[in-house]
Amino acid sequence: NPNSVPGVAFAGGQVAFMDGASLIGVGNLQSNVATINVANLSVGMHQIQATYVGDDRWSGASSGFYAQTVTLASTGVQIVSSANPAVYGQPVTFTINVSVPFPGTVPAVGQVQLYDNNSAIGNPASSANGQFTVTIPLVSPGQHSIMASFQSSGSFSGSQSATLPQVVNKAPTTTTLAIQPNGSTSNQQVSMTAVVTVPAPSAFGLPTGAPLNAAPPTGSVQFVDTTFNQVDR
Repeated sequence: NPNSVPGVAFAGGQVAFMDGASLIGVGNLQSNVATINVANLSVGMHQIQATYVGDDRWSGASSGFYAQTVTLASTGVQIVSSANPAVYGQPVTFTINVSVPFPGTVPAVGQVQLYDNNSAIGNPASSANGQFTVTIPLVSPGQHSIMASFQSSGSFSGSQSATLPQVVNKAPTTTTLAIQPNGSTSNQQVSMTAVVTVPAPSAFGLPTGAPLNAAPPTGSVQFVDTTFNQVDR
């Protein structure tokens, strides 16, 4: 028993730790020392006081006030794409991890906003465990510069990720041809119809009928006769 060392008098009981008029926690005395660990002090100035409540042998007493300043915890942001390169219309999930470097001990709480070439895309994502996910369709082929910005909250400082080069390729298409009538005579008018289709949602791991967030193909179709008639010489 650390409170019964021969020849040494140790006070027993508990110490209440106060933040102004609010109780932070209670520590048990061990060899005249009481300790608690606290990670939830809000940002700002705190006046901390320790009050020994006393026991059957010792009267209680309070310490003076200790000025404890708490600043915003620093953060770091990393972003990862689920598909890079992606194709036009394909939903891409960006996973954003917001870390709190030492001496931080709790995960970041707040919101993350994605940017593409400095323009906000998607809606802000919220999280209480430091990991955020945003799924969006990238609606133009080419190279995109994706950046995630963690917005400063009441406890954590804001920060931004490095720019992620995200490539979006043109979506593949399939063209089918139908001719009516099938077989014709010289100078008979025939109707040629070309149908251009895009990949099914299942090609992107989506359920049947799910939207691809892609506009239908536009442009023109060229009809070519590849038959070469032999000419007698």
